[in-house]
Amino acid sequence: MRVASLDLGSNTFICLILEKKSDGSFEILEDKTQIVRLGEGLQTNKIFSNQALQRAEACFVDFKKIILNHKVDVVKAVATAAARKAKNSESLFNLCKKYEIPVEIISGELEADLTYHGAMFFHQFPGLNLVIDIGGGSTELILGTTPDLAVHSIPIGCVNLTEEFFPSFPVKESQLQVAQNKIFFELNEALQKQFPQNYLEQINKVIAVAGTPTELKRAELGVFDRDKINNSLLSLNELEKKVNLFAGSSVQKIESEYKITKGRSDLILVGTIILSQLLKALGKSELQVSTGGVRYGLAMQLFSKK
Repeated sequence: MRVASLDLGSNTFICLILEKKSDGSFEILEDKTQIVRLGEGLQTNKIFSNQALQRAEACFVDFKKIILNHKVDVVKAVATAAARKAKNSESLFNLCKKYEIPVEIISGELEADLTYHGAMFFHQFPGLNLVIDIGGGSTELILGTTPDLAVHSIPIGCVNLTEEFFPSFPVKESQLQVAQNKIFFELNEALQKQFPQNYLEQINKVIAVAGTPTELKRAELGVFDRDKINNSLLSLNELEKKVNLFAGSSVQKIESEYKITKGRSDLILVGTIILSQLLKALGKSELQVSTGGVRYGLAMQLFSKK
């Protein structure tokens, strides 16, 4: 059986084609990411712009070809923070309908649940774990052990915070400090209010999924290598150094010298700040990277329903 699970995020759209073999094993046939920046300007205008919808449609043209090529049995897409905010979210629905892609706008809590199970696709970590998924318009925190999860979604993400704090690069020290303080406050408040304190003290692993951690490791390796990226480490010290490097650089330098992909280069600073501030709030020195995420959790859901 083959499924196509699509994650329509505020910055990236991802199409996963996953096959479940007769012996119960899985094969990744496709895992295609396109930077769409659907949430561009959403913080101010509250609607998807025509340009963003045009980029979304161009992406759907490519994804539809991939889906047809692999002859999948089930297709489903989920839309996240940007679609939850946009007053014209029906425009995205209409595009999905045009390309025969069933779509659902999911809550932050369901997004977090799918993220956790997707993060565990490649490796099951024992004990109590905290998964962080930094999106373009929200950040999900998921604490627990499968199947018992405590989830919380925070409306801070790479696109909306970059537009708010870092409209140009390099950034001023005062801008950087204000952004770091806000992000630490939001994360720390969520941890303190949403999760039992005795649980936070028992965390085994902090696991980061989505574009920021995987892009940092890809840039470090010089190539996207799923096997090398999964379960690799990012230390607090390393993240803080990268924050200072990115903050003091132009977007062009972030791309050319630090090898960050165009389309992520202006967002990588906020994402890196979020990761570093989370570790500070938890009193942890490192996190592990997973290339899993919403699309893998959704694929597992589709298989179980079948």
